[in-house]
Parts: sequence; structure tokens; C-alpha cells
Amino acid sequence: MSGNSNSGGEHGYLRRIDRLIAQHEHALDALRTTRALLNGDVREKKQRRNDALTEALAAEAVQKPKKVVRKMSGRFTDSVIMKRRQKSAKFLEQFDRETPKLFTGPKPNPFVAKGYLRRTPEGYLRTAKEWKVALR
Repeated sequence: MSGNSNSGGEHGYLRRIDRLIAQHEHALDALRTTRALLNGDVREKKQRRNDALTEALAAEAVQKPKKVVRKMSGRFTDSVIMKRRQKSAKFLEQFDRETPKLFTGPKPNPFVAKGYLRRTPEGYLRTAKEWKVALR
């Protein structure tokens, strides 16, 4: 008998669960519809933004002025570079490979960084690295 009463009770619970599922399915359908609508709005907004960006880029490309070709200032002509390199060669001639020399002018850090001079506690020494005056 106890088996009979339990099975009847279980069917009651099953019916109750079925009713709850039916009620919640209606709410789930409403939520799914809302989500689909929102997702469509998001897609539309994204598409509108992409279209606006594409239009803006196209308009910018049309309005962009041509690049103005600047006239060379003369700082990097071969003759100016050659004079600068000759001046640097004269500067490096002041230094010896054996006797350190203190330098009172601007510090020769670029030459130290490139390996043409070496700093010692007593001053600067010329390294064996060759300074090429010729261009290229």
C-alpha cells in the first residue's frame, strides 16, 4: 500500500512540475523574443556605425590635400656632409691612442658611443676604429 500512495503522490508532483514548466516556458519565450530584438538593435547600430566610419574615411580621402614636397634645406647635401665629416676627422686627430687627453670643449660622447674614442679616468683615447671621410 505504501507503494501505491507514493506513486500517486509522485504523479501529483509530476503534474505540478509540468504546470510550472508550461508557465515558465511562456516567460522564457518572452525573454528570448526580447533578446532577439535587442540583438537586432545591436547589429543595426553596429552596421550604422560601420557605414558612418566608411563614409567618413571616404570623405577624408577625398578632402585630403596632396602632400607638399618640401625643398631640401641644404643640410644634407653631399658637400655639407663632406665638410662635416672632415671637421670630425680633424677633431679625432687631436686624440692619441696611447696618451689620454682631457677635452675642454663639448663632450665627445657621440664619438665614444660609436666607438671612435674611449673614455678613461685621465681623459679620452683614440681607438683603432677608422674614421672614413669619404661618402658611401
